Amino acid sequence: MRALKAAAAAAILPALLLTGCSQAAPAAPEKPKAQTEAPAPETKPAATGNRPAWAVNPLDLGDKVGETQGESWGVQVFRVGNATTSTDGLWAMPDTQEPVMPTGTEMTVYNVVFTNTSSSDILIEEGASVSLIHQGVEDYKMTLSSHDPEMFEPFGLTDRIYDIAKLDEIPKYGDERGFVVKPGESFAVASNTWAVPGDIEVEAYVSVMDENGKRLVDKSEIVTQTVKQ
Repeated sequence: MRALKAAAAAAILPALLLTGCSQAAPAAPEKPKAQTEAPAPETKPAATGNRPAWAVNPLDLGDKVGETQGESWGVQVFRVGNATTSTDGLWAMPDTQEPVMPTGTEMTVYNVVFTNTSSSDILIEEGASVSLIHQGVEDYKMTLSSHDPEMFEPFGLTDRIYDIAKLDEIPKYGDERGFVVKPGESFAVASNTWAVPGDIEVEAYVSVMDENGKRLVDKSEIVTQTVKQ
């Protein structure tokens, strides 16, 4: 499962056309939990737990611009830096057929750190993801991001949650890989959005499952906060 996009995308993206490019198409997640409010942004080093052996992204990159707490997850948002796209994006304008996100578009990369703040191990799917909803751009752009690997690699990041070199070591629960996050452990998800000023609504989504691989919708969670770019 790749990154899940906000429900706002359902009203915006049908007006655009798909092109044969590398960016993954957004999809709206189920919203099983109530959302939380964000405290005032601040900049300081990360205060996160240990990283599980399967997790790939570092936890201490960038400036912290937001932090909030859900039912079982603490979420911290770090602004890492800017990069440009190396390919055209997936979506095109229907009238001109031009890509909405052409090669060379400047984007801002974020690293969002999830910490298990509960007292129990949590088994998650690869469905842990981040949606960045940019209030400072046109409606048809606000949910779009780039999944171009070259966007993340200069920062030592990837849009996967796991180390692909360790994929065979990650156990399966039913037909799905299961990622265990112990109390106090943290992992990170990288994402990006348009490098222009504006409020960014961050939706941090975690899909939880049981030992048989069944998704536990009532245990899954979306934690939201707003940060300024």
